[in-house]
Amino acid sequence: MDYEMIRLMVFVTLLLLVILTSAFFNRFQRATLAFCLVMTTIVIVYEVTLPQRITATFEELQPQVEAHLQRHYPNEEWQITYDTATTSSSGYAFAVTFLNEKDIIYYYKVEDEAIVQTSISAVSNEIDWSKLLHEEL
Repeated sequence: MDYEMIRLMVFVTLLLLVILTSAFFNRFQRATLAFCLVMTTIVIVYEVTLPQRITATFEELQPQVEAHLQRHYPNEEWQITYDTATTSSSGYAFAVTFLNEKDIIYYYKVEDEAIVQTSISAVSNEIDWSKLLHEEL
């Protein structure tokens, strides 16, 4: 199941639980509604600021990935991209395309201050997988 869907389900479940509690216990109604308002505000602020925090983390980790690539492939040129939409469930994965191998995308993650190549994908189906130039798996 998608991480975002689980997050939404937890929030909705908590919110429904608080609202139902408020409906059945009238003497706690104001406090419960105030708690719902605070909880909703926290979730909205969290969700609104999440893309900026993810982008900031990518920008913080990108120099580490570039340093790793420079150590392993000093005479190569590459392009690094990242997708903030898949970050929540899969961590911070950088997609690296080397200019001399444009049909192959290498994915790297920063795990415990180490840069790890996690997977490889191809743009086309006509790739000879035995002749990859940058495989670290």
